[in-house]
Amino acid sequence: MALLAVNGDTAAIEGTGRHKELWAFADLWTVTFDKNAKCTIFLRWNDQV
Repeated sequence: MALLAVNGDTAAIEGTGRHKELWAFADLWTVTFDKNAKCTIFLRWNDQV
């Protein structure tokens, strides 16, 4: 995983996911945190590599 960017309370992260029986995925996540560091929004996009 790698942190791509932080904008206020939202971060963008990239990584690679692997599924034993299928294939590898290029993943992009955006996570948004509240003032108590609790994740309030999690979005994930992936594409087969």
